[in-house]
Amino acid sequence: MTMMRWLRHRKVLIFALLAILCISSMCVADDDSMDDDFLAEILAEEAASEEEASMMEAEAREYEAMKARQYSGNAGNTNNMGGGKPKMGGAGSGMPKGAGSGSFNKLEEELKKKEAEKASLQAAKEEEEQEQEAERIRLKREAAFEADLKKMNEEQKKKAQQQKKKDAKIVNRILKASKSGK
Repeated sequence: MTMMRWLRHRKVLIFALLAILCISSMCVADDDSMDDDFLAEILAEEAASEEEASMMEAEAREYEAMKARQYSGNAGNTNNMGGGKPKMGGAGSGMPKGAGSGSFNKLEEELKKKEAEKASLQAAKEEEEQEQEAERIRLKREAAFEADLKKMNEEQKKKAQQQKKKDAKIVNRILKASKSGK
C-alpha cells in the first residue's frame, strides 16, 4: 500500500518537474535537445522504478506463498502424526511444541537477513548511480544554459537568470514536499 502511494507521489513530482522544465525551456532555450535528454532520463528512471516495484511485489507474493506452504505443511504433518495409533497418556509425542519448526525459523531469519542486506546494498548502489547520473545531467544542462546566456543580450540574460531562480525555488519546494510525504 505504501509503495503504491510512494509511486503516486513520485509520478506527481516527475510531472511537476516536467511542467516546470517545459515552461522554463519556452522562456530560455531555443533547441530542444537538452529537454529531450532530460525527458528521456526521467522516463528511464520511471521505468526502472516501476520495474523495481514490480520485482518487490513479486518477492512479497513469493514470500507469502512460502509462508502459506509452511503453515499448510505443518497442519498436514500434525494430522498425520501417530499413524492412527492411540497416544499413550494423552500428553502428546514427548517433543515440545514447535521443536520441529525451530530450524525452519532459523533458516527463514537468515534468509530474511541476507535478502535485507542484498536489498540495502543494491539500493545504495542504485542510489549512487542515480546521483552520479543526475549530477552529470545537471552539469550538462548548466553548460547549455551558460552557452545560451552568451548568445543573449543583457536584458534577456537577466530575465533568464531570474526565471532559473524561480524554477529552482519551485523544484526545491516540490522535492521538499515529496520527501515529507505530502
